[in-house]
Amino acid sequence: MTDRLRGKIALVLGAGSSAGEGGLSNGEAVALYFAREGASVVCADLRLEGAESICRRIQENGGIAHAIQCNVTRSDDIRQAVSAAVREYGRLDILHNNVGTEQLGGPVETEEADWDRVHEINLKSVFLAYKHAIPVMERQGGGSIINVSSTASFRW
Repeated sequence: MTDRLRGKIALVLGAGSSAGEGGLSNGEAVALYFAREGASVVCADLRLEGAESICRRIQENGGIAHAIQCNVTRSDDIRQAVSAAVREYGRLDILHNNVGTEQLGGPVETEEADWDRVHEINLKSVFLAYKHAIPVMERQGGGSIINVSSTASFRW
């Protein structure tokens, strides 16, 4: 641990596990890494129990973490997640967008509702996170935003 993030506050959207038993999801790994580097981490996930699980793991290793349930397709949920970071820790230095999904199939097989769901989760969530986090970061003089994507977009 280098303490590179000591005193920083990070919000990880999608911090709960979808990796399955025995593995770490990207969100879990990032939350753990940020905490190991000294950041206080707000772990947000659609499944509160997933966010709470990674928070416990961070706390068991001496880190500081707070869990919140968040549906990233809902503006109010993301606003509440950003507000939780500011309320709990006084600021927001790092926003990590780590939520995504996929729908297999081409345009002929894919239902319109599935197309809309993928874009709500993969694109709208990033827009909403920016909408609520950027004003906080601007008021405090800066911050970092990290967006993660999947290599699944490179399928032939």
